[in-house]
Amino acid sequence: MRSRATQDPDIAAAHSIQRKKMRMKALLIPTTYVTLFRCASPLPKYVAQESAAIASLKSDIDGAYSHNDSIDIYVSEGTCSKGKNASLFSVRKSKSVPEGFVKVAANRPLGLRYSEIASGGRTCNVTVEVNLKEGKSYSLVGGFDYKSGPIPTFSDTRMCRFGVQNTETRMPVPIKRCS
Repeated sequence: MRSRATQDPDIAAAHSIQRKKMRMKALLIPTTYVTLFRCASPLPKYVAQESAAIASLKSDIDGAYSHNDSIDIYVSEGTCSKGKNASLFSVRKSKSVPEGFVKVAANRPLGLRYSEIASGGRTCNVTVEVNLKEGKSYSLVGGFDYKSGPIPTFSDTRMCRFGVQNTETRMPVPIKRCS
């Protein structure tokens, strides 16, 4: 004896559609996890080519005092970050990782991207292009800042600054702001 579901074509069609939806959900859920995991995975650490011209760069970025604040610096070899991005420095609780100087490519354009996330959902992103000279040492400077006033932290005009300076002369290095 056949069940009522198999006898009635409308019920059979509804069951068939429901089974297809279940199969789609079963495929969609793992795909979603893979996609989210891929987006959340960190960028690789930057490593300069050993055979290339090298300059030294360190982070003197000021900021990220709170556990909710973070600053990340990314680098790409190419004009205005058109190359492949890699992680260069992370600043958490006013401590840069890695500490000290890092070897970076010299005598060619480097794209540097400053990305800050602050409490209250505030963000700041600045991308610049710089050309560092072989054998020289440089430091990244800047961080968050407030517009001047009687009580600047309450003025709600938080800004971010980002630049590069020569560590020997303390002079700023010419940069090109990217759009």
